[in-house]
Amino acid sequence: MNEVLVMKYEPHTIEHLGVKMYSHVPPALAELIANSYDACSERVDIFLKDDQDDMSIQIRDDGNGMNFDEVNNYFLRIGRNRRTEGQETPCDRKPTGKKGLGKLALFGLGRTISIRTIKEGKAVSFVLDYDIILGWQGSDYKPEFDIKDTDEPSGTQIILSKLNRKSGFPIEDYAISLSKLFNFPDSTFKVFICKNDDDPIEIHNKLKYKSIVPEFAWDYSEIVGLFESEYANKDHITGQLITTEKPLKPGLRGVTLFANGRLVNSAEFFGRSESSHFFSYLTGWLNVDYIDDFDEDLISTDRQSLNWDHPETADLRKFLSSMLRAMDNIWREKRKEKRQNDIKEKTDVDVNS
Repeated sequence: MNEVLVMKYEPHTIEHLGVKMYSHVPPALAELIANSYDACSERVDIFLKDDQDDMSIQIRDDGNGMNFDEVNNYFLRIGRNRRTEGQETPCDRKPTGKKGLGKLALFGLGRTISIRTIKEGKAVSFVLDYDIILGWQGSDYKPEFDIKDTDEPSGTQIILSKLNRKSGFPIEDYAISLSKLFNFPDSTFKVFICKNDDDPIEIHNKLKYKSIVPEFAWDYSEIVGLFESEYANKDHITGQLITTEKPLKPGLRGVTLFANGRLVNSAEFFGRSESSHFFSYLTGWLNVDYIDDFDEDLISTDRQSLNWDHPETADLRKFLSSMLRAMDNIWREKRKEKRQNDIKEKTDVDVNS
């Protein structure tokens, strides 16, 4: 067999877009979860092992897997945009990957990456070694590989070893952090995480607000009709906003934006003054899937923020700011009404009479 696997790269690219950008575990794991989603997986299992003598992270999915050519032409091509290339999925999911840089997240977690992927009765196995890559002579890194026949079902397994992290894994914190990075529309997609063979934790939307007790909740469709706006895409937004009875911790405040199931903008208030009493009680999320359809990529590489300087996003920001101003007024009225009803119920005195 004369075929070879070829990874085209510049060493500093892997260092700056992999190790430095994905130095924290949840964002790096999120990239691998997104890859599994794009591969039509129905289930992803993340196994964390924090034995000080043998720490590792394993990610296993039941997706389509990859054959040799797909590993070479897709997985090992850094910076490939699967959308512009028109790569389709048989499960009708819109690909969440866009920049072709998510695979570099692997090196943010560990220095040795062992990959085994199965498709149509063939298992392709290879190892990516960070230290060898950085010291490789030439522009193309050629990892050793193996191809074998197998009767195992399709899917991909990735094992990360020689981890950059030396301390243990706070698994519950990871589960909650991961839940805040996704809002996948396909309910058949399940993600589980476990540590040292303990019972797995399912990562789902409810974890986002596990510690929050809502006082009021609004579906976006209820809010958009309560104020005037000429924003062209206002009918293409969905989501839910929540206010609590007691002030939220700072890390839980703000509205998060998602596009096609993935975080595109961390929780914020879109230019409105955070000194407002209202914003201490507000959280929630909005889906702005159409952002992904613009010709220009408006999502930052780390997926923490949109490019708000672009005319399209500037209009969105203006709209969201107006929405929050309207919500502030609505919230104050609802709180006032609730207090009056509580007084009436306890004292049988109608403060409005």
